Amino acid sequence: MLSSPQTYTNIFPTSIKSNAQASFKVDPGVNPPLINPGSDVSGDETVSALNHSQPGLSGSQYYSSRQLETTRDLQVVGALKAVNWILVPPVPEGTAAHMRTGRVHELKSRACSDRVFSASYMDHELKQVLHNKIQACLFTCDEATKEKLPRNLGAYTDLVPLETMHQPRTSVTFGLPCVCFKAWSPRFNRPMLLRRVLLPVEHEAALSPDGYLLAKHLSELDHPAVVGFRDVFFTNAFNDNSAVLVYEYTPCSSTLQQAHMSDPMKLTSFSSPFNINRTVRPHSSLKNGPSDLGMLPESTIWSYLVQLTHGIRFIHQQVQRACGVLDPTKVLIQDGTHLRINCFGLKDVLFHRSEDPHLTEDQAADFVQLGKLIIGAACGTSEALQNAHRTTSFNLLQRTYTPDLVSLLRNLICGQVTDVEQLVRATAPFVYDQLTNVCDHSDFLERQLFLGMECDRLFRMVCKLQSIVERSDRNGSNPDWSETGDRYMLKLFRDFVFHQTDHLSAPFLDLAHIITTLNKVEAGSSERLCLVSRDSQNVIIVTYADIKQWLDASFAHLVDRHRQSRCDIRLAQHREARQQQQQAASMIQTEARLEGDEQTSGANLLTSENS
Repeated sequence: MLSSPQTYTNIFPTSIKSNAQASFKVDPGVNPPLINPGSDVSGDETVSALNHSQPGLSGSQYYSSRQLETTRDLQVVGALKAVNWILVPPVPEGTAAHMRTGRVHELKSRACSDRVFSASYMDHELKQVLHNKIQACLFTCDEATKEKLPRNLGAYTDLVPLETMHQPRTSVTFGLPCVCFKAWSPRFNRPMLLRRVLLPVEHEAALSPDGYLLAKHLSELDHPAVVGFRDVFFTNAFNDNSAVLVYEYTPCSSTLQQAHMSDPMKLTSFSSPFNINRTVRPHSSLKNGPSDLGMLPESTIWSYLVQLTHGIRFIHQQVQRACGVLDPTKVLIQDGTHLRINCFGLKDVLFHRSEDPHLTEDQAADFVQLGKLIIGAACGTSEALQNAHRTTSFNLLQRTYTPDLVSLLRNLICGQVTDVEQLVRATAPFVYDQLTNVCDHSDFLERQLFLGMECDRLFRMVCKLQSIVERSDRNGSNPDWSETGDRYMLKLFRDFVFHQTDHLSAPFLDLAHIITTLNKVEAGSSERLCLVSRDSQNVIIVTYADIKQWLDASFAHLVDRHRQSRCDIRLAQHREARQQQQQAASMIQTEARLEGDEQTSGANLLTSENS
């Protein structure tokens, strides 16, 4: 067994215990059925659920089908009465330090999903999201594609194309062919997105002085609603006139068009009554016009408006530029509802004008584009952005959304919003909803960070344990150090945690048992456990607090020896360096003495010759 059965005492009130004892009698000689996994009863006329419990695969207790059927029958006739928990039920004594509150022992095996153990692990959805982002950051292309790419592109390496390279697609927003790459940046120590723009032949492969200053200014700015711009350079690695603009890489993101404007059913509802070959379409395909089925919730629309208003306000006021990229293909969605304006600064950097006389008109055009963007996302198709379908689109909006939202979108489309402060005032009542969502998500991430710290704590404990168990002493001063005293107990504890077997002597792997046991050691629980040697000749009853004390003491001994060894090594190095210095000094003195002797002998020789 993984651990000794837990007796759930002091859970039920006294009145519940008395009712259970009075309403249930057991005939002598009959195997007593299960009363309740949490009941605390004793005597001949009562039954302990633990007599029939077995270790489950999740580390908890489970019961046979006969016992469960008996329990259901008793509950139907009223022999068993459930406890009227108020909000959060108590936990058995001695378990509060390592177990979460709740009747986990009453859960069925099929109900023990990842959600049940969320108190010990990171949230499953968040873990999957992070895992997907890591995969998106680490994926590479095949060898055939690598051979067609330059090894380095400026200061960036490991290029991975995100689009087709053979025929670069001309961007509708910029009017120039563009290709995107993912590349690794040693400077930023993370992957970045490289947007290669094929410039006209007559365009100079250099930035103007004002364009360079603007690029430097943009590279220092960060905003949650705008994809960060980081670098720009020109290259002839593709044998053409190309400029490469570097932006922050946002893994696992999609465009607004891919997320909300790619439904073919929504597209056909706005389409023409004629086919491509100019034949009349059947009436069955036209009898169902545009409907409000599947339109975005109004809260989502307001969230999009608040985020995009936040980004436009940053661009208009702090950067003093026009956005110019409010297109469904240039707005990214990440993590459900987080919007970012992509490719901002591309036109401004490459085709910079020192004085823009049309800045006010361009900023006013941003609000018109914002209105079209939101209408297209709400209606679910890019056809709703066309002027010919404006009446149909607003009919859908009026049937689905409140007059405040419809009126704001109408003002945006008609160009009545010319200043960002007007838009800020219109969306101000809904900023608090967005702020609430952001704060809730921040609190959720902080809780998950605490769980990550718990995993780090358990990892450190496992490192301590593995540093002690079965350590060999190469010096021979104490060869049996790891097999005697506290270290032997830790070895048995290691087997108890990681080397469990079932009744067929097959490995029994239960992560819940491992984590629960390590948590008990970290908490210094007074609960007892049974340690058995591999030959089953030694059986020792200890507490988790004893294990913690032995682990800390043994590891402290290793740390002391490590520090002493480092000191001895440093002393030996200093001693050797001093000896080398002394030898060098003696050699210098010897050489100086020899030179002096030579000079003296030479002088004596000259004197003798002169005489």
